[in-house]
Formats: sequence, C-alpha cells, structure tokens
Amino acid sequence: MLLTRKGHPGSGALSGSAQSGDRHAILPSGVQHHCCGRPGHVLALAVPASADPAFHTQRIPLSPVADAPLKSGAVIDIHTQGPTIYAQERYVLVGAEVETTYQVTLLVYSDPGCTSLLFPIPTPTMTTNAAGNAHGKATFYPQDVEGLPRTTYYIDWQVSVQGGAVAYSTGCIPVVLD
Repeated sequence: MLLTRKGHPGSGALSGSAQSGDRHAILPSGVQHHCCGRPGHVLALAVPASADPAFHTQRIPLSPVADAPLKSGAVIDIHTQGPTIYAQERYVLVGAEVETTYQVTLLVYSDPGCTSLLFPIPTPTMTTNAAGNAHGKATFYPQDVEGLPRTTYYIDWQVSVQGGAVAYSTGCIPVVLD
C-alpha cells in the first residue's frame, strides 16, 4: 500500500485510499516526480505504510440471513501499523436489494461463541445502486481503541436494512487488538 495525497499537491490530506482519481504520491522532502524518457512512464519514490504484524488483512464473506438477495459480499478488515490510522474496513455488496440503504454494525464479543456482547459499533451507511451493488467504508483511529485491553475480541459484522432487520452477517470472527 502506498500512502497518497488526495486533492492537490500540497493539500496535506493523507489517505491510503485508491478511490480518488486525483492522487499524488507522497515523496520524501525535496523529491519530485521525474519522467523516465518515455511518455506515460513516471518514476517516483513513495513512503510505504506497514501492516500490523499481529493481525493480517482479512476478506471475510458475508452470508445472507433468511432470504435476503446477495450474489456476493464481504468485509475487508485491514489493520495498519501507524500512528494515524488504527484500522480500515471496506464493505462490499453485490446483487443485494436494489436502491436500499444498509447499516453495518460490528457486534463485539468477549467469547468465541459470540454470546457475551461487550458493545456494538455502528458504521456509516451505504446505499445500493440499480444493480444492487454498494461499497462502504469505516476508518478507526488510535484514539478509538484507547483504553481497550489488548486481547482477542470476537466480532460479528451485521449488515441491516437501515432501521430494519439484519440482512447479512459474517458470523463470529476473532480479531486481535494489539
């Protein structure tokens, strides 16, 4: 993953997201983009972000609850090893109910059977398009986990129709908080 600067050069807004079409690599001080002699080829140095050594990125499938339509869906859980961002999550639905707003909620448990709920964490909503596809995301910062014991928690990501029933779930997944 390369850290990038979203917006215009010099804006100062950092992101690891690859969604913006207007991105510029963050270069060490005084280094500029240099062309390699042929159009379309650019050589640039970038500062890499390191991954969390205790928790590796996971792609966790979502399963329909009851008869909810879904071709595929997943939670991508990414823990970084940095002072700015603790974790990033991406939520993907393909072939879900069209033009529907969904709420992703992390249900955090203390046990591997997911029976002792500690707390829920609601994330921003996402809305499917005419094909039933949606993409959502959440970013967690170091202060969001400040004070929590460094241990293994168990999370069930649940995707609900906004204000309604749970449509999709990951089941109980262990997550290391380090």
